[in-house]
Amino acid sequence: MIRARIASVVCLLILVPLLGAAATEAFSEDFSESAEWFSDYWNSRGYIELRQPNEGRVRFACCPETPNHSIYEVDILISRFTDGLAGVLLMSSEPDGWDYGIFFDPDAQYVLYWISPNGDTWNPVRSGAAPGAKKGLNVVNHLRIECTENNTSISFNGNRSFTANATVEVERICLAAGNFEGETVVRFDNLHISSPAGGTMAD
Repeated sequence: MIRARIASVVCLLILVPLLGAAATEAFSEDFSESAEWFSDYWNSRGYIELRQPNEGRVRFACCPETPNHSIYEVDILISRFTDGLAGVLLMSSEPDGWDYGIFFDPDAQYVLYWISPNGDTWNPVRSGAAPGAKKGLNVVNHLRIECTENNTSISFNGNRSFTANATVEVERICLAAGNFEGETVVRFDNLHISSPAGGTMAD
């Protein structure tokens, strides 16, 4: 179940392939070796795992800053779930800018949030069924997010789910797991950040 409002949430990002367009890659992480920004969550089998046993709380793993890029992709697997969310937080490069949160659950329901700079307000922009997303636990969903000057497109497993008439200039991305009840456990792999060939959000 997707909650319309949350006090604390976990972000997790899975992105889908670039749907046929050439891209210039700025950052790539396959989690084959531990690194400082995810060392607390690294598994030697080649992924990171975020566990959130506390209700109403979010756990994040935030990658190094990679500003002025517009395509974000990641593989996401939810392995344990009672009531929670997995997704990604796109953090604004503006000092007082609102962040963007894209989340989903094992029922292939998504929710898109605008998040205030201090993190205490989560406004749902839209929610519903995510075409192309796989249902169930222990299945991999590939999430792709593309930000343009005027909108944000979200795709699951190569199928465009929706386009929102809003965008954000992203400074960094955080993978996250949010828990409402019980325990939520999410695995992330194959994170890629890029821009369409010949351009970035700053162009």
